[in-house]
Amino acid sequence: MACGSSRRRRRWRGRASYEQLCPRNARASGASAGCNAIRDGFTLGEPEYLEGKPLYRLHDLTARSDDTVIVTEGEWCADALAKAGVLATTSGGADSAGSADWRPLAGRRVTIWPDNDEAGWRYADAVASVLRELDSTVRVVDVDALALPRKADAVDWLAGNADATAADIAAPPTVEATQRDETGKAGATPLNSSANSPAGDGASRCEYGGGRFELAKSGVSFIGTDKDGRVGAAARVAGR
Repeated sequence: MACGSSRRRRRWRGRASYEQLCPRNARASGASAGCNAIRDGFTLGEPEYLEGKPLYRLHDLTARSDDTVIVTEGEWCADALAKAGVLATTSGGADSAGSADWRPLAGRRVTIWPDNDEAGWRYADAVASVLRELDSTVRVVDVDALALPRKADAVDWLAGNADATAADIAAPPTVEATQRDETGKAGATPLNSSANSPAGDGASRCEYGGGRFELAKSGVSFIGTDKDGRVGAAARVAGR
């Protein structure tokens, strides 16, 4: 049977009421189209929210309002990160950013973890564009620095890094939220790039949290992000 066949429609013949089938929070948020269909039966599908679809795991965003949020492409990745103790959400698939209500992330620190493919980069660009309008601080995970193969995602990275702690997962290498070109290359310089180093390519580097220590003849410097996720100037911590 074809996926678009009208035979996919089902009729409800049980005793469940409209209130049971259409929860109060869905009715209150304006999901009228999906709920009205339940009055005479039901149709498999997603409600049409008048003010945008709520973000996935919205209860977590409310409970952890001071934490940095990781946005993924799809619920599968968000659930995997949440299981590891990281605050994560999504609007859904690659083309879902424009239909979601992103206001719960207004003014917050957000890291977007895209799938390593064209659809993932497109999603990251769309989400970043919306969040900048909401005065959020936005970074994008540098999937190249993670050495992820094409089409790999957060779930794949977790599978290959089973010993990673929640702190490790919450602070991946990132780049600025700028659009990528047609090859998928980001326009910003990642934190692990020598272009940010005062010591040049001859320095020895040690990754740490959201940045790195560098040892050179002139001394030791730390390069990383501030509390808002912005890349700061190199700070000399020891040396001449």
